[in-house]
Amino acid sequence: MHIDPFDPFAAQPGGLSAVQLAGQVAESGSVLVYWYGFDSPVEQAWALAEITQRTSKPLTCLDVLVTDETGQGMNGDLGVGTTPGTGFGVVLANVKERVIANCDQLGRDLIRTYDGKRLPNGQQGGLRFTRRQQVPPL
Repeated sequence: MHIDPFDPFAAQPGGLSAVQLAGQVAESGSVLVYWYGFDSPVEQAWALAEITQRTSKPLTCLDVLVTDETGQGMNGDLGVGTTPGTGFGVVLANVKERVIANCDQLGRDLIRTYDGKRLPNGQQGGLRFTRRQQVPPL
């Protein structure tokens, strides 16, 4: 199941939020691809933390952060997804290792493609790719 929510925590009365649904999908053993965005470097992998609380299944998180000329970010503007500090990622569950490897390669290729390029606002910047695994304790 692919989940790409506008508001990941919104739920109708008696319904589930997107992160709650993601946890249930992962826990059921079904394939999960949860797309998320963030507008601050401290929010990287926020979806991994949220979904981890809702499943005992192993999860993989791959994300990309737009950085400034120092290789860092600040609070960005998710409405302008190319500002330093913004980013996006996916949380995967119940997928084959080959799928994770392909997504990992895509992230690394994206970083290489943008290496040394200027951001749309003209300033020097870049992208930083991160892969995280969350494996439940035995």
